Amino acid sequence: MTESQQAPRIVVLNAGLSPTGLTQILTQEALDRIGHHGGAGEHLDVQIDRVLPYGEPGSDGAERIRDGLNRAEGIIICFPVYNFNMNATLKSVLEHCGPAMTGKVVGIMATAGGRFGYMSVLSLVQSLMFDLRAWVVPRQVYAVSEDFADNQILSEDIRHRVDQLAQDTTDMARRLR
Repeated sequence: MTESQQAPRIVVLNAGLSPTGLTQILTQEALDRIGHHGGAGEHLDVQIDRVLPYGEPGSDGAERIRDGLNRAEGIIICFPVYNFNMNATLKSVLEHCGPAMTGKVVGIMATAGGRFGYMSVLSLVQSLMFDLRAWVVPRQVYAVSEDFADNQILSEDIRHRVDQLAQDTTDMARRLR
């Protein structure tokens, strides 16, 4: 099988710290949809591989996350929005592992408590595009707590958006080989 025939490796990074949080639900949905669109999904999770700000002890997961991102052809980042910005954990991942995203296709999913923080992804987009020169998928997913119940996505719109993001990320990664 030639490289162009192989399924593109798409890493889904969960940057949320709650084991039962909304980012975990979106991450799993994205992994399922990547497989449906012919990609090979891989899950990276900051709950398992801790990444703390530079100078803080205990950042033992940075190398494993960096290695996973280096192997990826495409990346989907899922994170919770706090105070209209990405969480500190994702900022730490960018500090430690950001160069592993350079030149790669990156999709974005965010969860928040309210509908008015949807522009919160822009600081991440800016960092990915200008600092890391990543190819940002021009389709994001922004979901709020009302879109979920009983550890699943209730909103058909959110399901559809996750599916589109998974398809676009997989297709773009395949094309940029």
